[in-house]
Amino acid sequence: MAIDKQKLLNALNESDPEVQWFADLKLQNVRALSLKDPQGIERFRREMAADAKRFVQIPKRTSRERYAELEGFIKVVSDPALQKRLREALQSPSPQREFRLALERKAKEQRQFEAYLQECSLKRLREFQSLNYLG
Repeated sequence: MAIDKQKLLNALNESDPEVQWFADLKLQNVRALSLKDPQGIERFRREMAADAKRFVQIPKRTSRERYAELEGFIKVVSDPALQKRLREALQSPSPQREFRLALERKAKEQRQFEAYLQECSLKRLREFQSLNYLG
């Protein structure tokens, strides 16, 4: 039995700062731990104390990784005017939001952006699996 790749992918893409995800190597599943659930945290601590090697924390994307993904996408855009707009968006306080606004009326580029982000996520998934011997 192997850990569900879609659940791993969802966990890798989690952005909620109050939720952490762990791969449970014993049960071969992915599980969320919320700061809003003190009983769940306590149960998890007991399980960790009993077998610390059982769990692997699933890392969230850092802001540096998200920024690099946006930079990478600019390189594949063929429209010079859109490239310029996206470079400007990188300088804003909220580059991802500005990217989405810049692509709002560009259906082809929106699809291209979503596909690009999906490929970045799959790459992170493969790296996570390889580093943690998860298949």
